[in-house]
Amino acid sequence: LCDHLDKHNNIHIFVTEEASRLPTNLRSRCLQATFGLLSSSDLMGLLAKVSGLHEIIVNQATLQQIQESAKGVPARALVSLQTVV
Repeated sequence: LCDHLDKHNNIHIFVTEEASRLPTNLRSRCLQATFGLLSSSDLMGLLAKVSGLHEIIVNQATLQQIQESAKGVPARALVSLQTVV
């Protein structure tokens, strides 16, 4: 997670599962934060909310499969949701 103000006072936020793959000079300027995995019910809630906001019609069984394959990682679940649209 990189929270950095540039010359225009913009904040840049980088999110990755593999911080070690970022260039060292970028990592040295970043604040790193580790977030835990979401519970199954929280991840299902996220999927339901996002699909509702974007008017994506997905049956409950498909949402359940996405939730299980994501293994608690929200980004994985959202990418999977995007692929079924």
